[in-house]
Amino acid sequence: MISWHDEGVNSYPEETLLTRLEIEVVSASPSLVVLRMPVAGNTQIHGVLHGGASAALAETAASMAASEYAQTISSGALIAVGTELSMSHIRPATGGFVTARTVAEHLGRSRTVHRVVIENEDGKIISSALVSNQLIAARQN
Repeated sequence: MISWHDEGVNSYPEETLLTRLEIEVVSASPSLVVLRMPVAGNTQIHGVLHGGASAALAETAASMAASEYAQTISSGALIAVGTELSMSHIRPATGGFVTARTVAEHLGRSRTVHRVVIENEDGKIISSALVSNQLIAARQN
């Protein structure tokens, strides 16, 4: 099993969605995660950022924060899995990069809730999301 702590912050296997969407980890901690993603290559047919790409970015950011938290409270015995995503798309993004900033709203023994704000390069909000993760026992190989 790969964790956010293995192999460096921006090296993941080719087959992950994180790699395919070209998501870059700027910083990661249990209380704050910052990710960056290019708009190019992640658009819908009208040339604007695809809502599904924004949702994947938001869930990735929140899951990474929840995973960082699980690591701190369990030394790897727990992993985070997404259970709920609620998202509002506010304005389109048509170029450059978008940045997701994740802030913890609840860090419990078995559940986390993070708010994610995605902004364009001008600092304008593109999307806002609330993401819940369940902390479960890591699989033993």
